[in-house]
Amino acid sequence: MVTLKGESVTIRPLRSDELDLMFQGRTQLATEALPGGGPDREQLRVRIQWSGKFHNGRIDLAIEVEGRLVGDIQTYQPPNRSLPPAVYEIGIALYDPVSCGKGLGTETMQLFVDWLFRQGAERVQGGTAVANHPMRRVFDKLGFTVLGELDVEGVPELLYGVTKSEWQERSGRDR
Repeated sequence: MVTLKGESVTIRPLRSDELDLMFQGRTQLATEALPGGGPDREQLRVRIQWSGKFHNGRIDLAIEVEGRLVGDIQTYQPPNRSLPPAVYEIGIALYDPVSCGKGLGTETMQLFVDWLFRQGAERVQGGTAVANHPMRRVFDKLGFTVLGELDVEGVPELLYGVTKSEWQERSGRDR
């Protein structure tokens, strides 16, 4: 089971008692964050059940701050795109408004991307709505570059990516 500890965040498996918090948190996210609509409770239950270990090319993890669930992060194979085996698509959701704007997303992404490269990833990529300026800043701050534009169920998104060699090259810099 995966547990990663940073300065302010802990990334760990989701617990079954967190289903309601996860459902509520994901329900309040903007449409741009969840193209295709809000969360399906049963899908979240399955994601929690498998949390902490790879299952069908996916791993879901909780983002915890001071003992509170503040979001989740995952890697997965997008259903509409085929990715090479060493390319990991990531997604992150911070749904505790008190936690936003404090660098927690950046710290979480840095921990998770470091871990994915240690697991054998050659490239990590993720999309975000063009209108999601905070997430775009996180990608920029961590050295991701824009790979292209996507339309995800009517929401214009930018696809960002970073290769293992680019990540290692930047790892000595203060992010």
